[in-house]
Amino acid sequence: QYQRRVHGGMRSRLEDFIHLPFPDERSIGETYSSVTEIRKLQMSAQRVRSVMVAFSKYLSPASVRAAVMDSQLGMQPQCVSIMFSELHGFSEAAEKLAPRDITALGHDYFHNVSWVISKNDGSVNKCIGDVIAAFWNTPHHRRKALQSALQCNWRLRDLRNEWLRRGWPELTCWIGINTAPVLVGNFGSRFMMDYTVIGSGVNIASSLVALNHLYCTGILATDAVLDTDAREEYLHRFLDKVSIKPGTPATNVHEVVMPKSDATGNHITALAYFNAGTAAFLEGNFPLALRSIERYERLIRKDRRSLLHLTRTPPPPPGCIFRNPPQSSAILRSSSRS
Repeated sequence: QYQRRVHGGMRSRLEDFIHLPFPDERSIGETYSSVTEIRKLQMSAQRVRSVMVAFSKYLSPASVRAAVMDSQLGMQPQCVSIMFSELHGFSEAAEKLAPRDITALGHDYFHNVSWVISKNDGSVNKCIGDVIAAFWNTPHHRRKALQSALQCNWRLRDLRNEWLRRGWPELTCWIGINTAPVLVGNFGSRFMMDYTVIGSGVNIASSLVALNHLYCTGILATDAVLDTDAREEYLHRFLDKVSIKPGTPATNVHEVVMPKSDATGNHITALAYFNAGTAAFLEGNFPLALRSIERYERLIRKDRRSLLHLTRTPPPPPGCIFRNPPQSSAILRSSSRS
């Protein structure tokens, strides 16, 4: 009977260990059994629990569990969604603000973006300067990445008002999202390793960030992110076809605008005109492209993006496929407004 009680208690503790929850630090208890074997197992599980709680500040609970189950070097192919977020203007602000102010500004940014990513089951992979790299390898990862990007922009919009009130510069958040098969797992050496993602799909997400400057946008995503479900749930518009590296196939780039549940009829109609204009431009039908964009502009005023990717002023960076054919330049520029 004594052995049954001991084995039953140990089996129960092992099951608890396998299905460890992720409490905060305050909820980690230290109540131990009087039976030596069970007490040792409890103490080991409590230490592992503490470590996992600490690591959950850097990775999602699912990623922490995966890393704990296999702490050896090695990576596995997985289809994931990758997001890069950059606070444009942060480096210039760091040269002008006092150290205490730039530390507070950086804390506001990293705290809010990291919180949103973690809330949506993402893993903050790296923080380099003002750039945050994150990925999702959980179910519905596309939707969670898109939701995180929009929530980050909404939270930072409120933060900008507070920063301006303090006399700090107005900074803009640029986000790029891509979904691709990559390698996921422990990468590094015996002495130091990182649970990370590697592959060309990661580079594409990173490259999208800077394109926000060209298109005056906040969130850019590839076709792979906007699958059928995402297109039904989120309002978006096609902007361009971009070759991230010379000689590589072009990638369709979309601006993610808002959830369709938040959109008005005006938004939906306007973006339909915009997408029709883009399609007409691709087909070389420039008069129809111009008419569609003009209809868009009647509904959405003062949107400099509407003709930017058509007129290409300033010229596009290397890799952009849309160009200024001579026959279209006069038509488009004659109606462009500042």
